[in-house]
Amino acid sequence: MDVREDISYEIALRLVELSPDFYCVLGHEGLIEYANSEALRILEYADEQLKRRQILDLIHPADRMRFEASLRDCWTALKTDVEARLQTSGGEFRRLNWTLVPAGTRVFGRAEECCDSEDDEIRTRDEKLRLLEDGLKDFAIFLLDPQGKVARWNRGSERILQYREDEILGRDAAVVLAPEECANGAAACELGTAVSEGRAEGERWHVRKDGTRFLANVVLTALRGPDGQLRGFVKVMRDITERRCQEEAKHEAQILKRVGVLAGGIAHDFNNLLTAIIGNASLAAQDLPRGNRAKRLMEDVITAGQRAAELTQQLLAYAGKGGFAVSKVNLSDAVGDVVHAMRASIPSTVVLEVDLAQQLPEIKADSRQVQQIACNLLINAVEAVEGYGAIRVSTGRLQLDAEDSCSAGTGHIRAGEYVYCQVEDTGGGMDEQVKARIFDPFYTTKFMGRGLGLAAVSGFVRSHNGAIQLMTAPGQGSTFRVLLPVAERDADLGDRPPGPGVRQQGAWR
Repeated sequence: MDVREDISYEIALRLVELSPDFYCVLGHEGLIEYANSEALRILEYADEQLKRRQILDLIHPADRMRFEASLRDCWTALKTDVEARLQTSGGEFRRLNWTLVPAGTRVFGRAEECCDSEDDEIRTRDEKLRLLEDGLKDFAIFLLDPQGKVARWNRGSERILQYREDEILGRDAAVVLAPEECANGAAACELGTAVSEGRAEGERWHVRKDGTRFLANVVLTALRGPDGQLRGFVKVMRDITERRCQEEAKHEAQILKRVGVLAGGIAHDFNNLLTAIIGNASLAAQDLPRGNRAKRLMEDVITAGQRAAELTQQLLAYAGKGGFAVSKVNLSDAVGDVVHAMRASIPSTVVLEVDLAQQLPEIKADSRQVQQIACNLLINAVEAVEGYGAIRVSTGRLQLDAEDSCSAGTGHIRAGEYVYCQVEDTGGGMDEQVKARIFDPFYTTKFMGRGLGLAAVSGFVRSHNGAIQLMTAPGQGSTFRVLLPVAERDADLGDRPPGPGVRQQGAWR
């Protein structure tokens, strides 16, 4: 018999249609035969879209088994209550409290939306999580979906990686990895480890939106639901570039100290031997007549010994153990003297621009070694431009704060006031490999046998509690900046005229 011919059934339908509550009628195996206006409103379906669908298809997967059991039990218990989420036409889930009552061959289902207290609790918990994430500005915290695409982005991520949330959502998280990390499959390896072991941790190079690189410690954790299904990942990242630089600088300082002790010991012993060699050779040369072949050989021995003595002085300088004649020195005057003395030896095809600051505060240093620093840097720049180009020599003063002092080239120096000598050239520049070794003893990109060169410069600078900054890139020239701490002054310096050959600004050809 047609169900609509059943008078009691028709009356029941009319009553539930007027009810402000959610009602539906379920037929065989949970087939939806009827839903009242309130049910259609809550679920955002039209009547014809909802009819003939299985109710279990709309129940949330996590609630499905519980709802199905209640549907079976209602036939023996005559009534069952169950909480289950039902999906709307828009894909959202509504949390409903159900009462299932059997009626003939059908089941009447009455439902009402759960109290908002739990939803409010969820929203409050979510807001607290967001506040916590945003409060951790030193950490980039972002959620990924199971495919590794960004689903959430905190303010720490914006600060560290420079992407706004709307710029990154939905994109693959590998977009922030350095190219070499992507090439070796780091992203897939991280996800795979997190899936299989629950967590992946490591240090990897990343790239900000503006292209700058940084090293980060990364922890990737897999998120799973109660059913064990993978829901996504949470990635926590912290920039450790500065910490790594500090560790490397400390390690380098320890190595330099050990090398310095060794070099200093060898240099002193070798210098004593040279003193005996040069002294005896000089005495022997005096006893030989002029024009004697042996006298010329002895003079060659003396010359070679003197050059070897100069090398030992460079070794002592590299070790930071050279003899100092410390006095108060004006850096602009010292650099000006060097530029004036070397001007004639610089090819006319090289443009030399000099800009030396006046009234610089004085430094406590060995003036001879300060001039040697400027001389070595200028020679290095002339060789870099290979006879054609421009060189700029300048001095000035600057104030280093604690953050700046942690990134000063040859090592860590304290915050404070410094003066600097800067030499810039338009040569070919250096790649990272050359830059990493440029201060190594006897290292050269030209030819062998050039002595200590820049290694000696770094030794001079370290011995004066300074540092060297190097800015260079292939095809963009090089800039060496030597920083030396300002001496404590008893009184303000008066006006000082610039040193010989110094022009406040301009070019020499």
